[in-house]
Amino acid sequence: EWKQRNMTVLIHSQFNDTKSTLFRIVRSVAAQGEIETVTDFAELVQRLRQPRGDLNVVILEAADNEKLDELLSIRDLLDDLRIILILHDTKDEALTQGHQLRPRFLTNASYGFLDVAAVLERMLENTRDLPNALRKQA
Repeated sequence: EWKQRNMTVLIHSQFNDTKSTLFRIVRSVAAQGEIETVTDFAELVQRLRQPRGDLNVVILEAADNEKLDELLSIRDLLDDLRIILILHDTKDEALTQGHQLRPRFLTNASYGFLDVAAVLERMLENTRDLPNALRKQA
């Protein structure tokens, strides 16, 4: 039988109200996991360069095209993580760029975050069902 590991979810948002809402949602879904939050881009990069540990999912919010470009510039640091991407701009160009990050789920901030909770819950359930050796590939 596999030992259940702790899950870590990292939330990156420039807005305190969004960050606190996402924190509450993540806490409701991943009660046993650890939640980390970062506000600015430099802090995000610094965290992603540290040992991953149990970091499984990253929730990224791109408030505008400039923020999305920043995220695209660190694509290599995000390669082995499961991403939930929240965009504020839903124009075709932003959606196309957002998909370059290969998110497991992409949504618009104006839709609210209930869908984020459902997707995150599913992601964490799927991770718990995998043996440790396979988790990196999930």
